[in-house]
Amino acid sequence: MRRKNRAEQPEPTPAAPVDGEQLLAVQELADLKARLDELDQSRRGLDMTPLAIHRRERDIWLATNTRSDHADPCPACGVAGGAQRLTGNNVTLLASAWLCVPCSGAVEIGWGESSRQLPARSEVLDRLACLAAGMGAPTRSFRFLAARYGLTFVLARDSRGGDGTAWSHLGDRARWQEAGAKATRRDAAGMGVFPATDPAALEPDMVLGKVYDPSSPTMSRTDFIQKTAGPTPEELAARLDAEERAVEQALTEQAKAARTAAEERAAQDVRDAERARIDREYRAARKAQEKLFEAHRRGLRADRQAVLRAADTKADFNAIVSGL
Repeated sequence: MRRKNRAEQPEPTPAAPVDGEQLLAVQELADLKARLDELDQSRRGLDMTPLAIHRRERDIWLATNTRSDHADPCPACGVAGGAQRLTGNNVTLLASAWLCVPCSGAVEIGWGESSRQLPARSEVLDRLACLAAGMGAPTRSFRFLAARYGLTFVLARDSRGGDGTAWSHLGDRARWQEAGAKATRRDAAGMGVFPATDPAALEPDMVLGKVYDPSSPTMSRTDFIQKTAGPTPEELAARLDAEERAVEQALTEQAKAARTAAEERAAQDVRDAERARIDREYRAARKAQEKLFEAHRRGLRADRQAVLRAADTKADFNAIVSGL
């Protein structure tokens, strides 16, 4: 019987089972590679200079952080609909809120630009209050001045009023606009919320408070001190009226000083124009005189040369005569 000299073939090793997580990872890698290939295809032919890339990134950022005609009203002024911007001022109470365009500009100065400014909470509220009053430019501490006129500033999201128009929850807009006009005039007159002088014209009462005492271990002690009571409505109205008269006086003096300065500038312009006219005429007369002098000098030179020529002729004549 013939023997087969063939080596025995080993049995095939069964493949390790592939679980669902491995299949999912493989599929995710395939999808990611497809997305990368698609991105490479889309980037071909684009301007890849740094400036062009920066512009595309900015356009994407603006589109992502801008929306239009959304149902949610602006949490600051309460206006419904229109364009809104995502304002990410995380140092204020309006952190990452969708605001209308005017309010976003007040909360985040330079929205969408690389050099934006993020004011503090108090300044943000003052800027919004100035916006509600229709002021062209904000003034410092306007909310406190409005409070002196009986106006209280609140945000729309903290109020139950409003009809969907901007700042309707504040009530009488005419009073806010009047306060804004007064704030603008006070700022132009150099007067802030309170006058420069101390308005402690009311009767004080005694209250307990801290008094500086260098002999004490804590450098202070508790003692009775004077505290100024709040003004009555009549006293507040009289004080505001006096301040408004002071503002009018300051603005009148500023206008008078401006008119005086304008008159002085006009008189100086007249003097400068007259001086320039005299200078032009002097230069013209001097130039004409120099021309006359030059013509006279040329005539004198010609006469001198004629005399010299005549003298030479006479000398030659005398020499000839003496030689005879």
